[in-house]
Amino acid sequence: ESQKSRARNLIAITSLRPQVHMREGQHPGEFGTGWNNAGFWAGSVGSHPTFDQLGYAASIIEREAPGAVASKLPDTSAAWSPRTFTRVCSAAVETGDAALTSYCERVTNVQFRLLLDHLRSNL
Repeated sequence: ESQKSRARNLIAITSLRPQVHMREGQHPGEFGTGWNNAGFWAGSVGSHPTFDQLGYAASIIEREAPGAVASKLPDTSAAWSPRTFTRVCSAAVETGDAALTSYCERVTNVQFRLLLDHLRSNL
C-alpha cells in the first residue's frame, strides 16, 4: 500500500469518526457528550473527496423535506461542513424536531455510504 493511499484512507476513517460520535448524541463519553466528540472530530477532518457529493445529496434531501426544515439549515450552496452538520443534528435532537432529525438521519446514511464506497474503491 502506498503512502498516498494510506493517507487517503486515514482521512476517510477520520471522516467517519464524527458520524460514530453523533450516534452517541447527548450521552457522555470519555471526552464529554457524543456531540462534543463529533464536533471535535468534524473540525479535524478538513476536506474530503466525498464532500461535494454529500453536499449535493444533502441539498436533494433538503428539497424533499418538509418546508420548515429548509429554514433551519445553513446555506447549502456553501461547501459541506461536517462541524455545521453536527451542530444542526445536535439542535434537532435537543429540541425534539422530528423533521430535522429525519433529515440528519438521511444525510448521515448517505455520508456513511459515500465514505465506505470511497474506502472500498481505494483498497
